[in-house]
Amino acid sequence: MEVKDIKFILSHFEKQTLFPRKMMTFKSNGQFSISSTEEIFEKCELANFIDCRINAYPEYTEFEGIIRYPPNFIFIDLDLANFSKYKDSKKLLTGHYRKH
Repeated sequence: MEVKDIKFILSHFEKQTLFPRKMMTFKSNGQFSISSTEEIFEKCELANFIDCRINAYPEYTEFEGIIRYPPNFIFIDLDLANFSKYKDSKKLLTGHYRKH
């Protein structure tokens, strides 16, 4: 892994809310705050690049003990098994299917 790989991951997030952000690694006991691309690389290196995860949401605000995040990133999990009854299910799932 190189810094350019981290920059690619971070390119999916809004620049104005990039840092601070939480992350965790194989060696950490839970999440911790990071404030730069270099710090992400450092923490990943210390964990031998094993199980390094960056939170999709920035640290935002705390309200009555709850950390709130701006809604700017959506996770969607589509499982191929749910499309197995269709011919060419993989094409249908990936959007490469066209009706004739």
